[in-house]
Amino acid sequence: MYKNKVFTYISYVTIALALAIILLITFWSVYPYETIVVNGTNVINRVVKQDETLQYTLDYCKYTERDVLISRRFVDGIIFSVPDVTASNPEGCRKSLIGIEIPTTLPPGTYYLDIIYAYKVNPIRTMATHSRTELFIVEPK
Repeated sequence: MYKNKVFTYISYVTIALALAIILLITFWSVYPYETIVVNGTNVINRVVKQDETLQYTLDYCKYTERDVLISRRFVDGIIFSVPDVTASNPEGCRKSLIGIEIPTTLPPGTYYLDIIYAYKVNPIRTMATHSRTELFIVEPK
């Protein structure tokens, strides 16, 4: 009789834990996390040469203290990716001046910069926000 009560108790605890895990995963999956809102990106120097620095302003409001993984790609018929960077900025709204070096291997042409801000908001979910700059021209060295 004592054994049956122990097994019944273990069964209830197991079911309760499974239900709690299912509820937690559901919450993580559907909760509307607010990470960053990009209000605009404006290119400062519209004509740059290979191996120079493209400067642009980023107007944004950040709503989390989490670090962000930033992926940037030059797009003009081709997609030319540069290494990802991680940034840690405080919460709040601001405008930042950002520079990115134009690779010497990037062919001359008219491009825009496609930027992805990815936040790992919980163990199973990453939230990403896209932004893109205005067009700019890359000239040979």
